[in-house]
Amino acid sequence: MDKKFLKQLARWHEDDEFQKIVDAILALPEEERDYDLTGQLARALNNLEDYETAAEVLLTVEAEGQHDPLWHYRLGYAYYYSDRFGQAKERFEQVLRLTPDDQDARMFLGWCDEELTPGGKVKKLNARLTTPEAMTGGKTFRQRTAEFWQWFTDNEPRLAAMIEKRGEEDVDKMVDFISGGVQLISGELNFNLGGDYEFTFTIEGKNYLFYLLPWLVEQMPEQFRGKWHFFPCMQGTHGESFGFQMYGKDVQLDEVMVGLKYKEDQNYFDIRFYDEQLCSLDDNSCYNAFYIMMELTIGEALSHIYIGNVDKADGMEAGMFPLTRLEACMTVALEEAKKEILTRPDERYSVYRMEFDTVKDLRYDMVIGTTCFSDLLQDYFNGETENADKLAACGSKAVFLVMPVGEADRSGMLKLRYEIEDRLTAEVLGKKGSGREIGILLGGTMGRDNLYIDLLLYDAPFMEQASSLLGQYSYPFYLAEFRPESRLVALANVG
Repeated sequence: MDKKFLKQLARWHEDDEFQKIVDAILALPEEERDYDLTGQLARALNNLEDYETAAEVLLTVEAEGQHDPLWHYRLGYAYYYSDRFGQAKERFEQVLRLTPDDQDARMFLGWCDEELTPGGKVKKLNARLTTPEAMTGGKTFRQRTAEFWQWFTDNEPRLAAMIEKRGEEDVDKMVDFISGGVQLISGELNFNLGGDYEFTFTIEGKNYLFYLLPWLVEQMPEQFRGKWHFFPCMQGTHGESFGFQMYGKDVQLDEVMVGLKYKEDQNYFDIRFYDEQLCSLDDNSCYNAFYIMMELTIGEALSHIYIGNVDKADGMEAGMFPLTRLEACMTVALEEAKKEILTRPDERYSVYRMEFDTVKDLRYDMVIGTTCFSDLLQDYFNGETENADKLAACGSKAVFLVMPVGEADRSGMLKLRYEIEDRLTAEVLGKKGSGREIGILLGGTMGRDNLYIDLLLYDAPFMEQASSLLGQYSYPFYLAEFRPESRLVALANVG
């Protein structure tokens, strides 16, 4: 390698001009980047705080670096500042095997040990603490629900008259009037009024409402039960057919043919569909119309819980049957598989596995967990807050408990997580579907560093009641919102 080039790299390093080092080395043909230049590139990347790339670069010369303490040190440095403390510890231990007098490596090793102990984790979490008041405030979902039912009680005679004299009502005025009451819950909430005193809320793709509306419906005042029938989402037709008009097409539900494939291991159904009129539309219109027709036929809840992939066919295929038979065929398949038939999306829990190279934040240490609200998890790991924001706009809070577990036995911690989940439900949240619960369990995760329990809160008293229960355990507990880099509230044993 040109000595003049090496001297220039050294001067840039002394002057803290690390980006020039990176640019110069990367400008060389790949075959000219030898082991030493690769090390210098990684050093510059570490100095630029691009630790992930530095680790990737060093691993390209892993075989050559096994007996080089500097290679282990640089990789350990990159791991440490990526919060990969276990991997960093291994590198610094190797440095000390090769050069026992390296005091910098010994210092980093001590820091790794501190980070990997429960005390170190607690110290780091305590730096993120905020006051309980910062996580509360505003009108709760319980309060919004109470306001809606008070509005309904005050206006029930007028609402009943709208149904009894349907043909005499001005439709636009009727919709505007009812919207005023429904918007006490959410500005995104829609509805249908009709039938035998039926009031049906509709989801229309706003899936977060599946986790709120069943509870709202359960709060219906006793004096209206038996007369009014409230539904938290659009119900199916139970096999009845009718005409559907959209995009200039007029299609009977029983004319649309579907094929069904049940994936028992995933508990999902894949669907293929065909109708000459629908399939003559462009793809976006075709699929949009079919999804609406399917939800009209089997209801929004079953569609969300059980339908996986949907594809249109080029023509009639063997085994296809009318769309109006879809719910019945799904029911038969589930019964033959001895699966419980679920009707609420917040009751369907799925197992997931996730592993990350870098622990960027809480939950990035996760390995395996369960959830009934995958959209909320996806938002979190995409750095988004859409579902958390919409839930908060309705007065509810998507949160998770954090319990540092250190080097504790994982099987024991999993049993403890289940125990805490059960006790939180029985003693704090209240039984799901009882109408008296102040929140629901969304799932839980076992991470390498922390145990997590996911919750959706409808009312404010959770923190005080949960603190009393969690204080009975010897572990610290924190509460975080489902938002990246959320501040934490101390619940128990963090002092």
